[in-house]
Amino acid sequence: MANLDPIWNKQIKEFDRALDPLGVNKVNDRMMNELLRGITTLTSRARYYSFYVWAIDQIRKNKLASTHTQFYRAFTDMERIFMLSCVSHTEEELEKNHNDVNGTSKGTKIWEETTGKIPLDFTYFGHRLGGYGQYYAGSINQLGLIEQLENDEFERLTQLGEKIIEPFDRIAKQTKFLSLLGKNSASKESIKEIGAKLCLCKLKDQEANEKHLLQKLFFSEIGNDDRGAIFRKESLTLFLSIIQQAKEKNMKVDAQSFLSACYFNQIKEDGKTLEINIPTKLSDVTDKWKIVKAHDNLAYTLESILQCFLQFIKTKSGASLAEFFETIFSDKLQKEINSLINKTDSKNDILDNNIKDVLELIISSNLQDANFSDIEKTSEDFDKKTSTLSKVNEHNCTKNIEDELKTKNPDISKIVANGIFLVLISASRMFWRSTQKTPAWTWLSNLERQDINIKEFCSEIKSEFESGQTSFKEFIISFIEKRVIDQHQIIYRHKLRNNSNPKNFFDKEGNNYVQVREYKARHRNIRFESVVSLLNDLNFVNQSDILECTIEGVKTIKRNTGS
Repeated sequence: MANLDPIWNKQIKEFDRALDPLGVNKVNDRMMNELLRGITTLTSRARYYSFYVWAIDQIRKNKLASTHTQFYRAFTDMERIFMLSCVSHTEEELEKNHNDVNGTSKGTKIWEETTGKIPLDFTYFGHRLGGYGQYYAGSINQLGLIEQLENDEFERLTQLGEKIIEPFDRIAKQTKFLSLLGKNSASKESIKEIGAKLCLCKLKDQEANEKHLLQKLFFSEIGNDDRGAIFRKESLTLFLSIIQQAKEKNMKVDAQSFLSACYFNQIKEDGKTLEINIPTKLSDVTDKWKIVKAHDNLAYTLESILQCFLQFIKTKSGASLAEFFETIFSDKLQKEINSLINKTDSKNDILDNNIKDVLELIISSNLQDANFSDIEKTSEDFDKKTSTLSKVNEHNCTKNIEDELKTKNPDISKIVANGIFLVLISASRMFWRSTQKTPAWTWLSNLERQDINIKEFCSEIKSEFESGQTSFKEFIISFIEKRVIDQHQIIYRHKLRNNSNPKNFFDKEGNNYVQVREYKARHRNIRFESVVSLLNDLNFVNQSDILECTIEGVKTIKRNTGS
């Protein structure tokens, strides 16, 4: 079998570097592609995995195309009808989920402005293969539903793809969908009749096999049974388990609280702390999600410092690094650090200490009997005992940064202090994983590809700990210069080499740096919203202010964890 078509056969793209000035999203995207294969930030509706595959099959079976151009035209004709049917159904069942219908902006406008027959020849999407080509093609390929043989002009279904669409095909044949192909217009009633049976929202409540087959597909009970399929099954089960435990205590779950549950085995909300029990069968995949969170801690720190740097040089209408560091190393920095380690009465300047002393101070804040001659065991103990309730912890540092960045004029010293402590605490947790080469750490090693990530940072910090030669102040300066200022320039030069018409965020003019555009720090995207939407469509969860598992969701947790 040859892999020929660049439209659908290529890997799901890593995060657009135009929105990733430090290149910190690349490793995160690789981790997500492993843990949630076939699910991206833009593939949030389960029934598209049926419809798009069915559309390809109909084009082949009915010989609607023999060339690429004919395939594009036939496919967009089918998606346009499907989109309009979903738009029409919004009027019928307002309370149902009609989000993320591809092409709906133009479709809704046409539907609302047309009083007679609806035209079926308008442009509704920029991509020549609509939402399929723009969003779903790579995911559908990764799930093993389509393939392209050497002499194929366009994709065809695999045996698994043929199996997946059988129930959808039976339902579609109960409508006039195929009879509308090739027509210039259609009555609203004929389109409504299609929407009543085929709308994206109808999947959840149906008793037909379509939903059951898609459930089995995403939870790897059919289809591929390789590592990626196993990781997806375990990750989705982990989502369900955490959602269920949070619901029992009436607590919300979002992307960050999900990661907190994996990282701390805790969710903290409005002063309440929920202990999360991770099922034994999910411990390995949970440790991988813990590394995802550790990487986000590093990435968020770097982007927060970049945001402050850009705001600083804008305020100054251009400034040198020396001026930036002078602002950082004020009395405010020492005061913030003292508050982080609960030593507000300390008169010693921690910046003069070496980085080894600072790491020992961090660890001993939570681990009074720490044995620093055995850093591997000490790190493992620190990891087990440090929680959101500990004196020094990543949750507090992250919240301090988030709150400060929301202010009109964020305090640079406060951002830097909390950011540096955030990454040092994270590294202190990870030392033992690097020494023992745990499965999750080995997994990360295969994904880093020399890009900035928590593993290479931990290696550097461990070396600094062992040498004890670098002062804390020197470390902070090096951290910012290497991982923020220089890294921005490396990424920008790489984009220049690729001739991608890049836009940088700052320029250097002599000794001064000048802001080109602003940047807002953000957490890594772990595809949480897409996962929840898919689980809702498949009737594993109910979406409301507080997520809850359905009966089917609870059964799935028990079946996949043995509990």
